[in-house]
Amino acid sequence: MKLFKFLNRQNTAITAPVINSACYTTDDLLILSTSVGQFTFDPVDCDFAGVDDDVILFLFARKNANNRVENFNLNLDNSLKNKSKNKEIIAKFLEIKKRKSSIKS
Repeated sequence: MKLFKFLNRQNTAITAPVINSACYTTDDLLILSTSVGQFTFDPVDCDFAGVDDDVILFLFARKNANNRVENFNLNLDNSLKNKSKNKEIIAKFLEIKKRKSSIKS
């Protein structure tokens, strides 16, 4: 019964994950560390949406070797305390994505 009460609490605060840091490997793979885990992606397959909103949407999508679409979406906190850090991370991301995209084409 305690579990049932726990699951039905009315005053549960739900917050969006926060970007802790972002770094790049020598071959420019993005390592995105968030409050919910660490993820590694090729920036060419990723994008950020809603950069000026309170929540940023991180998007990853690509076709794998079996021609199936793999995707991953993550809402990230972009409140005032995280906005400047996020802006720097996204600016660096866009710079690397542009460079990698021009090399692939």
